[in-house]
Amino acid sequence: MAKGPPWVYLSLSRVMLLVLSVTVISAIALCLLSWRLSVLDRAVAQQRVRERLDHAADSGSGALLQAVSETGERLQSFLDSNSAGKIRYLGAVAHGCNSCRAVLIEPGLVTLFPETRLLYSPESPPPAVIDDGAFGGGEALEFNHREYGAAAAWFLELAKRSKGAVRAGALVGAARNFTKQKQTGDAIAAWSKVEELGTLCLNGEPCELIARFARLSLLASQPRQSEAGRLLTDLDSGRWLLSRTSYEYYSEQLSNVTGTRRSPPMWEEAVYSITQFVRDQHIAAGERVLHSLASTPVLVVWRTRGGTIAGMVFTPADVRTWLARVPGFVFGLETLDNQVILPAAHDKLRAERVLSFGNAHWRLSASAIQPMAEPRIRQVLLLTSLSLVIVLVLTGSYAVIKAVSRELAVSRLQADFVSAVSHEFRTPLTTLRSMSEMLERGRVPTEERKQRYYSLISRETQRLHRLVEDLLDFGRMEAGKKQYDMRPTQISTIVSEVVVEVSEEHAAAGFEIEIQATPAGFVLGDADALRRAVRNLLENAVKYSAGSRRIVVEVRNVEGQVSVSVQDYGMGISRADLKKIFRKFERGSAAKASSIQGTGLGLAMVHGILRAHGGSVRVESEENRGSTFTLVIPGVEPNQETVACRAS
Repeated sequence: MAKGPPWVYLSLSRVMLLVLSVTVISAIALCLLSWRLSVLDRAVAQQRVRERLDHAADSGSGALLQAVSETGERLQSFLDSNSAGKIRYLGAVAHGCNSCRAVLIEPGLVTLFPETRLLYSPESPPPAVIDDGAFGGGEALEFNHREYGAAAAWFLELAKRSKGAVRAGALVGAARNFTKQKQTGDAIAAWSKVEELGTLCLNGEPCELIARFARLSLLASQPRQSEAGRLLTDLDSGRWLLSRTSYEYYSEQLSNVTGTRRSPPMWEEAVYSITQFVRDQHIAAGERVLHSLASTPVLVVWRTRGGTIAGMVFTPADVRTWLARVPGFVFGLETLDNQVILPAAHDKLRAERVLSFGNAHWRLSASAIQPMAEPRIRQVLLLTSLSLVIVLVLTGSYAVIKAVSRELAVSRLQADFVSAVSHEFRTPLTTLRSMSEMLERGRVPTEERKQRYYSLISRETQRLHRLVEDLLDFGRMEAGKKQYDMRPTQISTIVSEVVVEVSEEHAAAGFEIEIQATPAGFVLGDADALRRAVRNLLENAVKYSAGSRRIVVEVRNVEGQVSVSVQDYGMGISRADLKKIFRKFERGSAAKASSIQGTGLGLAMVHGILRAHGGSVRVESEENRGSTFTLVIPGVEPNQETVACRAS
């Protein structure tokens, strides 16, 4: 028996295990390398991020201190200049900031740029000079004798003959006494006359404000609230020049009436604080951050010369603009006792610097606006590249395993094929050798037996010839060089001839082949090739018949096609084998289990022949109940022209 090469029989599991081991080791090594490189890259990236944050914190500190220093220099330059248009020059000092205010405080005058109307002045307005005894008579009637009507008349008489602050004071006294007498109409009329005096100051407050506020207590609830709202609006518009104390008193009282709460004015607080630092604490120049404001902290910078104060008031937005000179980072600024100007991003990686200005120690923090993308992109590229390498290794290993498996399977099939062909040749050759030797040595006594031996030798020779031709034709079909002589052929004649031949060959084994042929048309085909296909199906039916000896052949003409069916009642074919029996060298598992010899080329040849004829081969089978193979070929007219074609 022919044997395949030794490596054909190498255990497939060992080959796969070897390839899989190499693949797994390579993948593990690449994963470890990837992890190590990722760790190193992350450490380097974090160090670079830390360095960038430290540089940003240093740059932000420098930008902040430089902005404060430059502001002080501009203010001092402004004070040292002798320019007549100081207001215009004050605007140049404030140029370049978004929401800051430049402040010029001179005796009796406060100027802001951009122009802003102050709600109150850092200095109280000068009180009007009134003779201490001007209201003595009326006050005696009011407070000593409690004669409110007489006191009101006395004050009205004084108002008629007086002007200015004395007239205002007299009208206030008259209104007060009318109120005590519950003469609401007369009291309101008196207060209206006080209101007509407008901005005339009485005790440092404008008469209009005094009158409108006092009149509120004489109004009903609904009108009182409406009038209080209008008065509060006028108060917050800076309509009157007030002291801080007066503004805060009226603002609080009116807010209680209207039920609203106003935020403390920012610019007024800043101007007042600068005035306090200079005149009360005698600090001629400096910087401070004011946190007493309920709205927002502000940074004030001021310089003085003589009795004149020049200052700048910066909001957190202005400080943020200074720090924006360092692009790509967000900054936080707060004192060490957690008084905040700019909130820090506590959820991000940041660098901090401690600096001193504004009579306090500050913590400046810098963090990136967006995460540093470069290290992340580099890590993604690294991991992607290594993942791609791992995928390629796994894919290559899979391809190698598949290729090795396929080659080993083909090698096994080829070895089985060589063994089967050797057996197929050995059987007739043994018979021929035995018969020839007996005839040669004269051991066949009668002429009748000699003729039987001659017939047997002829049949075995034809069998060998068919086997050789089958192998040669299959080789030509595989190479695409098989030539077919296509002629109009009556398929029923071919089937009948083949059935007769196979029946004679296997009659001794008890096989009965039944043919059911209807008048079938012609097909355009190669008679020898079709004969070989039909014979192959019949020999398979005989070979795999198991205990059954009945075979049915049916020829039919259906819808212009001719079909040839060969049905046996043998062992049948499993569903799994049905998908591969038409492949070369493939044989059914039942045939292998039963040790039935065969080359595995028969059905592959049948499939190739039918495909060359434009037909098809079909199979229906059930295990242990037999199989039915059907050849379907297109029918033609008898006068169809001869065609020579090559198998594809």
